[in-house]
Amino acid sequence: MLGNNYERGTTKMKNRIRLITIIILSVISLAVCFTQVKRDVVYLKTGGKAIGEIIKKVEGEPVILKLQSDETMTIEWESIKEFGEITIDTIAHPLKPFPEAEKILEPAHNAIYFEALGAGILYSINYERFITKDVTLRIGYSSWSVPFFGLESFIGVPVMVHDLIGSGNSKLDIGLGLEYVKIEYGNSFLENAANAVFRGSINNSGELSTAVGIGAIAYRYQPYFGGLYFQIGYYPFFSTNGFAGRIGMSGGLCF
Repeated sequence: MLGNNYERGTTKMKNRIRLITIIILSVISLAVCFTQVKRDVVYLKTGGKAIGEIIKKVEGEPVILKLQSDETMTIEWESIKEFGEITIDTIAHPLKPFPEAEKILEPAHNAIYFEALGAGILYSINYERFITKDVTLRIGYSSWSVPFFGLESFIGVPVMVHDLIGSGNSKLDIGLGLEYVKIEYGNSFLENAANAVFRGSINNSGELSTAVGIGAIAYRYQPYFGGLYFQIGYYPFFSTNGFAGRIGMSGGLCF
């Protein structure tokens, strides 16, 4: 009799322990689901924002932000408007509390800029579009004249592909392409050996139109998230008639 009472008491105690354990685990699980987690947020001057965990924030140096995907994003101080925190309810995303959808930051895909000298010989106005993260397609236009040097009219349309090498906002720019050139000239222009590269199909009206090869070796500063653009470099021109080169300097806006 005594043994049976002991067994019944032990069974009741075990059941109570199980019930208490289940209740505790349920409360913990429910609390985890409703937990609000704070993440760092970087607000940009361009209006975008990036969410993650700031692992380096030293004034004047690039800010390093770790995203949910474990990728690391570098953000320049001049691109940042302010810092803050954002609260995310894990109940909304219990398996992935910090989804990539929270990262609404978009890199710059376009650039419009003015270039002094360079591909347009005297100047050019250019539009550039990113094809991939590090490759861009450029098209430009130039139209001018210097009668004093025997050049009545110059029209140039450079089309180039640029490969950007390096990390951050500073890049080495290696470019290659073709430039369509139409020139109205005088004898003094043709006598200049530096212009031999442009000699193409000459007609009786004192005009020539041709396509010449063009390259670029330059330093480029282009903020990843958009902003002011700057480039300085060397532009070689080449054709079956010869070789020439120009220094070029560009400034504009990327967005």
